[in-house]
Amino acid sequence: MMEHITNFLALPDLVMVKILKLLIHNVKDVENLSFTNRQLKDFVMDNFESLYYEHLKIDNKTFKPNLRVTKPILCLELGLHLEMNTAPKYEINPEFFRPEDNSPILMIIHPQSTTAILQNTIPKLNLKLLRKLSLKCENRHALNLYLDTRDLVFKHINNDTLEELSFNFCFLGRGPTNDDILKKFSTNLIYPNLKKLTLNFFDNGALDWGDYSSKTLKHHLYGIALTKNYQNCETR
Repeated sequence: MMEHITNFLALPDLVMVKILKLLIHNVKDVENLSFTNRQLKDFVMDNFESLYYEHLKIDNKTFKPNLRVTKPILCLELGLHLEMNTAPKYEINPEFFRPEDNSPILMIIHPQSTTAILQNTIPKLNLKLLRKLSLKCENRHALNLYLDTRDLVFKHINNDTLEELSFNFCFLGRGPTNDDILKKFSTNLIYPNLKKLTLNFFDNGALDWGDYSSKTLKHHLYGIALTKNYQNCETR
């Protein structure tokens, strides 16, 4: 066994890097290789950053589209702020526009804003190996934007690799009956390897339960509590 390791270590660095790149789609194999001996551990650690985004932190205020979209992301922390760069949803003819005769103008995110660029980039990111995800709404007035972006991220992650998840949850925004996110976590069928779940509840003003009764909330939370895979489940 030691002879095979010695021969392996005698390979040129370029060949070793090529081997790591062949293993890139199975991060556990790359990590296990680093446990073989000290020399291999140093080599893997020196090249790990070039293989993966080990911890990527982005938000819609400072985002720049200079990421290597093919590079696997292992941990993603995403924050959503209120977007000030907006534009009218419909074209306005100033000749006929009278503010006193019109309802509030419906605004949308400007297509050249950092938020729009971020949302357009998310589907292109390599989230196939994502193990840890944190989603945070940084401003209560950005709730709808947060919900849209949150759902976009969930749509493109690999459910089978996710191990840790933390996100903000609020009953209001689109309407309490439209946000069924908690239902996803009342069973381990959707995220079979999820071990740690953190729900950060935040206040968005007076709560009108509507069709989202307290029984519905209790049902989802009870299901989450009974899910055997979770080693740690927190609500804040």
